[in-house]
Amino acid sequence: MFAPTDQDNKDSTKMLEELAVIAATVWIAQLLDPTKGTFQFMSESGGEYSFYHSSEALQTALLRMVAMNDLPEGQNYKSL
Repeated sequence: MFAPTDQDNKDSTKMLEELAVIAATVWIAQLLDPTKGTFQFMSESGGEYSFYHSSEALQTALLRMVAMNDLPEGQNYKSL
């Protein structure tokens, strides 16, 4: 992907780079949309449940916590 040898891959690199920028822009806009459920969890939006806008005690308590709801979702949760 990063060093394509196929000419079709080489020809599509510029288009893929442009598409990635568009997709990332839309994704960020959706995450920061006040009507979406993710809004209150985003630090950039000042969400009350975001890490950077929570109390120092809560930030400390959250450090090194497993970042998933269901341990079977993660293969390496024991390594935390």
